[in-house]
Amino acid sequence: MFAPQTSPASPAVLLSHKQMFMGCTSIRDVLPLPINLFPVYQLFLAVFHAWRKNFGVRLYVSVVAGGSTTTRKYITIHPQYKSRPLRTGFHPQILMNNFSYTRATSVKEAVQWARSDHQAVFIAGGTNLVDRLKVFLDEPSQLIDISRLDLKQIETMADGSLYLGALASNSAVADHPVVRRDYSMLSRAILSGASQQIRNMATVGGNLLQRTRCPYYYDTAFACNKREPGTGCPAVTGINRTHAILGATDQCIAVHPSDMCVPLAALAAVVEVQGPSGKRQIPFADFHRLPGNTPQQDTNLESGELITAVIVPPISFARSGVYLKLRDRASYAFALVSVAAVVEVVGDRIQSARLALGGVAHKPWRSLEAEEFLKGKSAEAAVFQQAADIALQGAKPLPHNGFKVNLAKRAIKRALTLSAKGGGLA
Repeated sequence: MFAPQTSPASPAVLLSHKQMFMGCTSIRDVLPLPINLFPVYQLFLAVFHAWRKNFGVRLYVSVVAGGSTTTRKYITIHPQYKSRPLRTGFHPQILMNNFSYTRATSVKEAVQWARSDHQAVFIAGGTNLVDRLKVFLDEPSQLIDISRLDLKQIETMADGSLYLGALASNSAVADHPVVRRDYSMLSRAILSGASQQIRNMATVGGNLLQRTRCPYYYDTAFACNKREPGTGCPAVTGINRTHAILGATDQCIAVHPSDMCVPLAALAAVVEVQGPSGKRQIPFADFHRLPGNTPQQDTNLESGELITAVIVPPISFARSGVYLKLRDRASYAFALVSVAAVVEVVGDRIQSARLALGGVAHKPWRSLEAEEFLKGKSAEAAVFQQAADIALQGAKPLPHNGFKVNLAKRAIKRALTLSAKGGGLA
């Protein structure tokens, strides 16, 4: 590390977080040095850019020569990191965002707290939220712990629907006998995501609310409309291999990361929420949003609303459902393309079909057009290929993700073929 010594003949760099200079784009903008200090300036410049690339800091810079301060300016790089004053070494101190913690004892109490503090967020398993807190993507004023609420039920309702409490863990849902028997593609989707430890902590409600893993969103060195509306979307002209090919705009091309949500979209689930105005149900197709001009909004939840359950309607032919996930490696990776498909075949004709895609849009993408096309058709490869073409007819690939179009078509054809044969592992 760069550790200059203070002496009349050797300038020193002092760091603190007293004040900031906003809007600078280069060290040259804020550190004009006399020519005799140029070697030290070059060394500091190298350290400065290396540190900014890897961590990001707020720096208060003083250059001292001959015992007198000749230049004093302030630099902001990443607003979440600050450094403390040290005369030797380069040791930034990360300052956490202050927030309060409260544990709700009822859904009503949790909603009341959220209503009174619009900067509060709910926390249960925290498998995605805590990651975002660590890198200062979220800076809530209050964490409302809902993990002890009675929302862990997994049961069959009187009308045959499957009731999944919002706090039921992913592992509990995937391993439940009714889910494995009647909604096998939901079980397989859950088991294809994350690790066993994460699935033990992650919840149904949290899975619906997880945010994109777009690297430009997570790296605060870049602009991001989802993180800071109006700043731009560098992924459009950057490296966009994993980004959306359907439903995107120039405001945001991020994709929804969930595996669980893809079969839930295909099965036309319903999200039950409770808020200040009482309970309501949101069709799954209307729960998540496309980016449009408001990419910072991922869902249609209103302020203070809490997910209490997800209800999956009874579908007699869901047992033949297939979930196919294509990714860069076999485990612990998000989908480049995923498909949830189920067809009901009577004789050699398709009576009904469900089809949804993941990894291709800002929300789980259900293709109603392809489903309608399949009705009454024969269950054969050529028909499934046509359905795949219909599902991707609106695709707008980017410079680096054009391969996703053909990948998705082949995945759809394969999933539909397997489902027509009775389902099973893809």
